[in-house]
Amino acid sequence: EADQRAARRIEREGEDAAKRATRTARTNALDAGLALMTAWFRDLAAVGDGAAEFVLNVDRAAELAEDAEGVDPRRARRAGELVMDTRRRLSVNVNEELALEALCFRAEVLLAPRG
Repeated sequence: EADQRAARRIEREGEDAAKRATRTARTNALDAGLALMTAWFRDLAAVGDGAAEFVLNVDRAAELAEDAEGVDPRRARRAGELVMDTRRRLSVNVNEELALEALCFRAEVLLAPRG
């Protein structure tokens, strides 16, 4: 009986450790993705302001030029700020799905072509 309880406890501890590791990996991947988004929006603003020499994603210059076409650099900077704000919010355990949906909606509105 005592051996079975100990085995169940060890199994639960292993499952909990696996869940924590999975959660940590997911959080780190999400944060890295958001950091890349921030850099992209920063680069869009740099290209839009005619300061392509400050671009971080130099290997994606053609894509940046295409994406920056018609985008107000101030709005691109604001989109980057929204991403940074989302990263901060996620660090205090807000609902990830809702935070990311809100970010995507706001960024889409900011960067939509003006006509």
